[in-house]
Amino acid sequence: YRDDRQEGASDPISQMNGFNLGNIRPISGGFSVKEGYVEAVIPLLKDLPWTQSLEVQTAARFADYSTVGSVWTWKVGASWAITSDIRLRAGRSRDIRAPNIDELFASPFTQTNNVSDPAFAPPNNNYLAQYLTAGNPNLKEEVADTLTVGAVLSPRFLPGFSLSADYWDISMEGAVATLDRNIVIARCWDGNADYCSFVQRDPATGRVQRVTLTQLNLAELRTRGIDFEAAYRIPLANIAESLPGRLSLAFLGSYLIEKTIDDTLTRIDRAGEIGRNNTNNGPRFRATGPIGYDGNGFSLMVQ
Repeated sequence: YRDDRQEGASDPISQMNGFNLGNIRPISGGFSVKEGYVEAVIPLLKDLPWTQSLEVQTAARFADYSTVGSVWTWKVGASWAITSDIRLRAGRSRDIRAPNIDELFASPFTQTNNVSDPAFAPPNNNYLAQYLTAGNPNLKEEVADTLTVGAVLSPRFLPGFSLSADYWDISMEGAVATLDRNIVIARCWDGNADYCSFVQRDPATGRVQRVTLTQLNLAELRTRGIDFEAAYRIPLANIAESLPGRLSLAFLGSYLIEKTIDDTLTRIDRAGEIGRNNTNNGPRFRATGPIGYDGNGFSLMVQ
């Protein structure tokens, strides 16, 4: 059983939208969850030709949230050691994330920024307006299906060396997100009445006064990639008997194949996209290469 609560205060000026930026409001909310799970590792085969061991891993979890209700998650996987040199592994799971307190209960937060309004011709279509973000207590859980397939090599002819590679594929529905203010304005202008309820215009000038952006279960995400790791640890005495200590080399990398975000209006693959302050960053390739030495009470690591 877990109970999460959050209380936050705000200054009087912010509560009156007195600042040009950053009018943060008080927050008060929380949720509780009761959950239980079972796990099992089931050995199937052992010490047979072409099978050193074969086992299945299973798990299931039931959670009852005071906000989104009852949810099930599960996992099933297998690990097959063909020999001591080669191990194959695979897994499939159903995963969820319940919305957090900010997403559910955040008070309206007003900011001022430029909007692009298709109701006016340039240069009058770009001007300052308020946009308001707020939590949504009616949010549901995010649901994802995850597939992983991988292999581990530990060749006996090269003691201390290991190499692993894993392919992963995650598809998520109902991801919590907010639409961009300019997209909401444009879709309303195109005649989509669902979005016009979020746009408030000045009756006298016709300009947008405020755009309301609430958290919604609207996005679908698909991300795929390959993680790999190579490691080698060798006593330096193997190279020359007079050399003390141990040398360790490693290489950890990840290659992003796809990172598609579908917000019901646009579908964009952001794999390979990077940018400052961009939460959707998706560089194609990341890698870390540490080199370490340890011996005679001294250690050194370069990464």
